Amino acid sequence: MLGSVAGGTTPKLVLADGSLTVPANGYVKLTVKATLLSVDGTVITNGTALTANLQATASVNTTGLGSGSQITSLAQTAIGNTMTIVKAKPAVALALTSPTGTLFPSTAQQLAIFNVTATGDDDVTFSSGDTNLFTVEISRKQGTSDYTAGNWVLKDEAGTTLSTISVTDQATEVTFLFATADFNVAPGETTKKLYVYGDTHEYTTQYDSIQLWLSDDADANLSYSVNSGTTIAAGTKVFRGNIYGGTFTRP
Repeated sequence: MLGSVAGGTTPKLVLADGSLTVPANGYVKLTVKATLLSVDGTVITNGTALTANLQATASVNTTGLGSGSQITSLAQTAIGNTMTIVKAKPAVALALTSPTGTLFPSTAQQLAIFNVTATGDDDVTFSSGDTNLFTVEISRKQGTSDYTAGNWVLKDEAGTTLSTISVTDQATEVTFLFATADFNVAPGETTKKLYVYGDTHEYTTQYDSIQLWLSDDADANLSYSVNSGTTIAAGTKVFRGNIYGGTFTRP
């Protein structure tokens, strides 16, 4: 560790002479870490943004190793990724028991099971009252269509329907809104499951196929609340790396 300094909005770290040397025509990597205050709802609230930047003139001052002269930086454009401070967040993964294999024409075929756990110190909640949502992408190959939308359903492991959404044959995603029931996961609670059922009654052609997945291309793909409080959009973080379900194929 090169050093530490008290926090604030503009912390400044003064290094001891000789503690860091940048080679000529080279570079070094520095890691910035911070101890964060607890989310108290007043000073720090759920959803508070945090970014470490070097943007001002003279943000970095160094000394030439050979000349001994001070070198003052010009305006910097080093902008770190924006992070979001939360008291709790969901972790989502494909369940080991998630199905795959033969595609059957059905108005309610189980297409994916996702594990959901809560990390942090509070409940993770999904509720229509907090405008929470869970978007599932649809990759499909479909030989025939009656051009009639079908219902897709999201359920919990008790079989309770959480959301029912009408989805067209050409749709590439479905966004569940938890309009029927809430879904809650407490910190330290055993993993809970979300079950996705899709309308596949038109998949009657040989080699028709379908696969569900969760995309990390936008925060808007998932939003949740902390203990039914602040709504937090976090699709790029919770679905990071994309999460793929099994592929179903019509024999």
